Amino acid sequence: MSLEAPRRGRPKGSGIDDQKFLEKMAAMIAANPELKPTTAIKSLGVTDPSAVRRLRDKFHVFAADLANAGCKHSSGSDTSAANRVVAAAIENSSDTVSELPRAVSPKAALSSSAGCALSAAEPIPTPFDIFAMWYGLGMSALTTAMATQAAVARSLTRLPHVDLALRQQLALNEMAMAMVTTRPAARPTLH
Repeated sequence: MSLEAPRRGRPKGSGIDDQKFLEKMAAMIAANPELKPTTAIKSLGVTDPSAVRRLRDKFHVFAADLANAGCKHSSGSDTSAANRVVAAAIENSSDTVSELPRAVSPKAALSSSAGCALSAAEPIPTPFDIFAMWYGLGMSALTTAMATQAAVARSLTRLPHVDLALRQQLALNEMAMAMVTTRPAARPTLH
């Protein structure tokens, strides 16, 4: 039995592998930064409107992923030229898709000083979030300290001289208990 609720509507994605088209489009746009994605798609021979839209949408996601990959692999604030060209093509295109999220804004990819800047949608922590973070840090420090103390105690009790001292202490306690005289039990008498 599946734990997921059944989805409604048309399934996401067509399952068609468009990687070759996307790479050719990126190469074309890298060669001519003024070229728009739709024009590049049509120059590849695709005329079906639904295929053009599918490729254009996939290209926006592909370009954002390419910019992210370049951002992760670049050293310092230097962004590769191909990423800048693809980002410029996205920025200059008049047929952008508003419902697609962009991981890296084109202006941030173009700016060499921006490097791998955080997105503007990063949430600001509330005081409760900060309290929860500090509480979590305190609890993890406490559990770590207790586990370390238990490990030290275990390792100390396994040392030969500590083991001998504990055995002698137990023997002394038993000898002391044997020397203590017990009082005779009181006789129960009834008057």
